[in-house]
Amino acid sequence: MADMETMVNDLYADADVQRMLALACKAEPLHICFPREVNVSRFVAWLLDPNQGHGLSDRAIKSLLTRAGQSDRACSLTANERRFLSASSVQTQSFSSMIVTTEADVSNGKGKRCSVDILAMDPFARLYIAIENKFGAREGVAQTHNYSRHLGKLFPTYRGIHIFLDSNDATPQGDCWLPVGYDWLSGFLADAERMNWLSAEVKSTLSQFRSIIQDADEESSSSSPLAALVSKVAGNYGPVLGLMQTLFNTQATSLRAAQLAALVAPGEVGNDAKARVRLFQLYCRAPATWDKCIRQRQFARVNAELRAAFPDLETEPRRVVTSFTRKDWIRLLELPEENPTEYLWAAGIHVRLVDEKFRIVSWIQFANVSTALREPLLKLSATFRSTYGIGARNRDHGWHALRRSVLLTPAKVAEEAVAHMRELSQAISTLP
Repeated sequence: MADMETMVNDLYADADVQRMLALACKAEPLHICFPREVNVSRFVAWLLDPNQGHGLSDRAIKSLLTRAGQSDRACSLTANERRFLSASSVQTQSFSSMIVTTEADVSNGKGKRCSVDILAMDPFARLYIAIENKFGAREGVAQTHNYSRHLGKLFPTYRGIHIFLDSNDATPQGDCWLPVGYDWLSGFLADAERMNWLSAEVKSTLSQFRSIIQDADEESSSSSPLAALVSKVAGNYGPVLGLMQTLFNTQATSLRAAQLAALVAPGEVGNDAKARVRLFQLYCRAPATWDKCIRQRQFARVNAELRAAFPDLETEPRRVVTSFTRKDWIRLLELPEENPTEYLWAAGIHVRLVDEKFRIVSWIQFANVSTALREPLLKLSATFRSTYGIGARNRDHGWHALRRSVLLTPAKVAEEAVAHMRELSQAISTLP
């Protein structure tokens, strides 16, 4: 292994590293103020409110209700509720009178405060839509049970629709809550960005927010020049990234001052000490991006073997998962007129590391699939899901899992990833 000074100098000198850091720089307000769960809820509430200045009217509410009505859980609702949530019913109603609020206390002043993240109410239609938003967090004990109980007492004569919007695609505890993944939000925002009548300011807001929440939505992968550079840098600089991880507590931003003080403490002299300070400076320029590079080291073998088998491979390292697709599959999409180089992928595989074991999922994402190929891809999805015993989808859009492999060792995961990608490639090659 080269000495520390040489490794750090090589990192600074690499043009790919400099391009990666330049792309990681943020200027948009929403990227700078990275949203926590409460801010995401406020944005979703703004999106759902037909009286706000986004120009979308009630399209977001209709889209969300349509997706909720197509969830597997909707089958357990009453016949009347299923009819209300059917696509033909939702799309022919008006929700322009909805009142939308966030952090709505539904306990009615009795007992412990009970706040629903988003609550939309229509007093004339005697309807409420409750949305519990989970941006990476887990549901509390009996949380959705308690919410629906309080809502029933508060609005005893209203029709209640309960939606569990979760970035981890979890199943809510409350039986009446309909799970909706963040792939719905990513897909709706991508569609909205292509609406010609929206202002440039609104489109910019939607685009910024979509790029942020996609890092939480582990299903909606997309093309990104920055992601390609992260994968390349991670593959080329494993040893120095290991040093970066060892020297700095990369998750603790509050310790930055103490870390720097330790690096420049009396007695810390010599070329290695100077190199450590320079490495710290480089890390602090874009810590979130360097954290992705560090995590991506664990996927080095998967990256290498997939790229050897599929030279047109594209990768996107995410918060807890790395996604892979093929450049040729761009033919499956209707590309956006604006920013045609950034788009949601149509198909690929996710590789996730959980407790030292890997999971792989092959998938199709229908958000931007071309109209001509929608039906052939739906048939392809049905064939895969039947073959691998994955329950049939009762929706014809969004994200479809096709095949899963779990509990894979580091020695096995690369081989299995190539098998997944090869099978998916063969199926897609038969499409018209």
